Amino acid sequence: MSGGLPVVRYDLAMYALVTSVLSPTVFICSGLAGQTSGQYIGYSAAVLYDGGGTGAAPQGEKQLITAFNGNTGQMSIAAGYTAAIAVGDVLLLLHPSVANGMNSSGQATVSGTLSANWQAAEQTLVTIGANGSSFKLHIALVSIANLIGNITIRAYHRINGVERRIYPIPAATTFTAAASAPGIPIWDTTGVITEALRVTVQSDNAGDNGAAVDYEYKLEAM
Repeated sequence: MSGGLPVVRYDLAMYALVTSVLSPTVFICSGLAGQTSGQYIGYSAAVLYDGGGTGAAPQGEKQLITAFNGNTGQMSIAAGYTAAIAVGDVLLLLHPSVANGMNSSGQATVSGTLSANWQAAEQTLVTIGANGSSFKLHIALVSIANLIGNITIRAYHRINGVERRIYPIPAATTFTAAASAPGIPIWDTTGVITEALRVTVQSDNAGDNGAAVDYEYKLEAM
């Protein structure tokens, strides 16, 4: 490239070998070290080959990549596969245009649960997307079915580099499992997030400490 600018590769598909696993959603492909950080955010990590040679899960599954460290080849995915990824698994990193073509919905459905001391302090339930990356968010749901107090659910998004509360309006909105629907849609229309969306839960009842709160969202790479 003229002017001495670095050449940045944005392949439609690229092989990667898993060389280290740090958690169900964080692993390292050391062969990708030396590439541009953030380069594969929005790609999908499809497990092309089970390193164990049995064709077992997670072979054939794919998850959205939400973070990539070009110095080490470390990446994070939106949610874990149905079976643990392992050293020796072979990935195919798919550009969004390719990944979406394989799945007409183009969406990653992420479900999870977290137990925390919700009354002791406002607690982060889930972080959706990644700072510095744009995604389409179709829906985000929180279940308060296991909680008994007055529940406040908040969402935060960075504005000009500073995290600000963007939900709820007004701030005093609270829910109870008894009086409200236990499933709370905090985002129920397709829209774009350009930074990480952090969702928090807080209760006014100590009986909710340690209780499990479920969540689910649908995210699409742009």
